[in-house]
Amino acid sequence: MWAFMKKLFGGFRRMRHDFVNVFEIENDDSTTQLISQNVRNIWMPDNETDQPSVSIPMSWICQIGPADEPGTVNGLQYKEVWLYWDTALLAPFLPQDAVAFQTKNILE
Repeated sequence: MWAFMKKLFGGFRRMRHDFVNVFEIENDDSTTQLISQNVRNIWMPDNETDQPSVSIPMSWICQIGPADEPGTVNGLQYKEVWLYWDTALLAPFLPQDAVAFQTKNILE
């Protein structure tokens, strides 16, 4: 997951998430479901102002549970992650072949 995130977000100068709502649901199988509504604020490399280049509504859903391998933070890991955001709003700023627009696994 970290390698993907570095490829996706590494080209931005700055990013900030403004949380609107966060919901936590504890499941019977020792996992926790987190659901959040956010606004993802992104500064492109040439933007040195306090105002983001683009602000994109986002929904993030994940399931966190006991880690399958040792050495994780608090013994937990992501089991599943879903991320919904309108990457088309990045089109004025990024080339058509940017990672944000890919529909295949970029790590293969």
